[in-house]
Amino acid sequence: MNSDTRSIPCTLRSYRYVCAALALIFLLMLVLNFLTPLVSDDYAYCFSFVDWERIESVGEIFPSMKMHREYANGRVVAHFFAQLFLLMPKAVFNVVNALVSAAIFLLMLGICGFDRPGKSLFLLVCAFMLVWYFTPDFGQVFLWLDGSCNYSWAIFFSLLFLFPYFRLYSKGETFSKVWLALPFLLVSPLAGAYSESASCAMLFMAFCFLIISRIRHGKTPAVLVLGFILACAGFLYMMTSPIEASAKAVFSPGQVLFNFNYIFMSFRYYQAGIHCIFAAVLALALMLKADREKIILALLFYAGGFVSAAVFSFSSYFPPRALCPISCYAALAIILLISAVWDKGEIKWLGVAAAVMGMLFIFELVTGVYDIARVYDQSVQREAIIAQAKAQGENHVALPAYDTLTKYSAPYGLEDVNEYSGNWVNMNMAKYYEFEYIERAD
Repeated sequence: MNSDTRSIPCTLRSYRYVCAALALIFLLMLVLNFLTPLVSDDYAYCFSFVDWERIESVGEIFPSMKMHREYANGRVVAHFFAQLFLLMPKAVFNVVNALVSAAIFLLMLGICGFDRPGKSLFLLVCAFMLVWYFTPDFGQVFLWLDGSCNYSWAIFFSLLFLFPYFRLYSKGETFSKVWLALPFLLVSPLAGAYSESASCAMLFMAFCFLIISRIRHGKTPAVLVLGFILACAGFLYMMTSPIEASAKAVFSPGQVLFNFNYIFMSFRYYQAGIHCIFAAVLALALMLKADREKIILALLFYAGGFVSAAVFSFSSYFPPRALCPISCYAALAIILLISAVWDKGEIKWLGVAAAVMGMLFIFELVTGVYDIARVYDQSVQREAIIAQAKAQGENHVALPAYDTLTKYSAPYGLEDVNEYSGNWVNMNMAKYYEFEYIERAD
């Protein structure tokens, strides 16, 4: 056996703790996905936007998304996935969504580099703690079916698209095998058409990577230019949907400035901590004269997060979950800076800071998991009430609203069963469970 073959299992053994940490992230997210019921918009996306009948085949999703693009929003790729998984048993989505969550952290770690097992484990744990702690409405972003398809999956597709541009920037190369370019070109238009905010930030960062790489390596590979063009085409397809175009046309400069100020206030309210951590680690990296390339890379990802939020200056709706790209990209920027500081030998202070973050994370983890389990228990009680009403031949049912405590439960902050039976959530739930109407129990 040659040395190259022997090196593969040896490398896996060296990174066994990193693999174990990724497995734990997957298992945690898998359990939490199984504990999360369908909520709010999930019931609506079980039905076609053409005739509001139950979708029963993959083929029926395409005309539904065509109508969705006309009257709801241009995110037809994200909502295609939502309607696809709502066709299947919830367990299928639970597994795939947990894999996507773990893949996000694997891609973040891949951008930082796998130069040392201990360092990689430290960076991975820090990234997960930061994202868990600082993502507003975490349950809506990573656990809610429709929300995950729109938000955490947007981060996944963006990082997947950006990875070849990062390789060009850091190594001066793109694809080790020619055939790998084909999946990249297939992903490109999907990533571009995925999310107004995440896709815009992605295109901004890809463009910056191309410019910096041209200056640094004198290279602009045709495959990456083509991928960028395809992604731009996907973004334009999304943004030129009739509903998107009409919504943007009504905005005045004053409204845009008001929205921008509201977004900035949201940074302060929801994410001041992660910005302070970034500033502190950046200052430390600069004082230590750490790796210049990693500092530039960290600043680029950090700026990308802000671009994702700035897009909402032209939107009439800005939910806290829309800040998730900033949480993820700021976390990525921080671990890039930690990696640079680590290389300068300043491990002791990083360990102290991580210990403080770890305690905060544990408090949030325990309370968050408890809240998710509470909501699951409430969902079981709801299903029992529904089953009893059906058994008795009732044409309606009264259901209690979910009682949530933290941002980690998917229903937290979402519209739920309303006192008015004609509310859109009530109507969609009634249609889903085949009742004439649903009302809220006192």
